This record gives sequence, C-alpha cells and structure tokens, in this order.
Amino acid sequence: MSGNVFFPDEILVEIFRRLPSKSIVRCSAVCKLWRSLVTNESFISLHHRRRDPFLTLRLPSFPDHEFPVVAFCNACITEISFALPTVNNACPLSFAIQVFDDINCDYKVIRISCIVDDESFGLSAPLFELYPLATGSWRILDSIAPVCYVAGDAPDGFEDGLVHWVAKRYVTGAWYYFVLSFRLEDEMFGEVMLPESLAHVS
Repeated sequence: MSGNVFFPDEILVEIFRRLPSKSIVRCSAVCKLWRSLVTNESFISLHHRRRDPFLTLRLPSFPDHEFPVVAFCNACITEISFALPTVNNACPLSFAIQVFDDINCDYKVIRISCIVDDESFGLSAPLFELYPLATGSWRILDSIAPVCYVAGDAPDGFEDGLVHWVAKRYVTGAWYYFVLSFRLEDEMFGEVMLPESLAHVS
C-alpha cells in the first residue's frame, strides 16, 4: 500500500484559502500543482474575500504633517509593478494606499488629500482619488467623503471589500474619533461611531 495521500483540488483550495499569504508562498514551492492552484486568479480573489476572525483596530497618533505613501496588497503572491502618472493637484498633506478589488478583480490605488484649514481646524472633506489598474488613469470620486481628518498611514482595516480608517473631526471645541469606511464595489463612504470612551480626544 502506497504512503501517498491524494487530496482533490477542491479540498486543497479550501485549505490554502485559510492560510496567511506567507504560508501560501511556501506552498507554491512544493509542487507544480500547488503553484498552479495558488496563482490562479479565482483563488487569489477567493483568498482576498476570506474573513479573518481576529480583526484589530488601531487608534493612530495623527502626527503633524507626516503623510507617507503606504502600499499594502498581496504583493508576495502577485508580481505587478507600474509607475503611476503624476497628479496635477498635488497636496503636501496626502497619502496613497493600494488595495485589491476582488469584486472587479482589479488593483486600485486610493489617494487621499486632507485639506487642512488652521482657522476651522480642518473642517473640509478630504479629496479621494482613485487609480484602477484596469483604466490606467486617475479620477476624483463622485461620492463625497464626510468632513474629517484621516491619518496618513495604512488603513486600519480592509475586509470584505471595505477599507476602514480611524478618522477624527472637530465638533464644538473638541476632536472626536470615528471609523471612516469606503466600499470598493459602489465607491460609497460610511461612518461608524465609536463608544464615547474611545471617541473623545482630550
């Protein structure tokens, strides 16, 4: 009797889709069959839609005038590299993030420019621009974000086609935190209020 164990492709896919990206990269080096399974577009899309039961939410420190360009994605699985065209309305208080839209199977860059007015404590809606790899050009989003200040670092969560940031707004003499969400499917913004103990900034 042979010691080899055979698993159907469907079982392997179900196992692989639950693994973190680093483990998938290791699995792709085991054999040609496994590599073909984990590099398939439908598997990549399936892996991005998986739900992690352990999600965390960070409250950033909102450093003054530090807005780096941050990229995160499944770069360890996919080798895609391209130069973004320049943006005419460059703003020093801006940053960009990279996400994978699994509904449309497309990589997208979201550029956020925070318009800060010292007299009104930043009471302007941030400008959101989108660069889908499929179209190869920037466009300003039709939906308008709520008036707020978004920290210039990686999103605080990306789950099920929704990008989340911890944002803050100035209301009647005080700053308040809330969660700003952006749904890739219909490009709409949403807000999630935090408990009072977390929302108020002293």
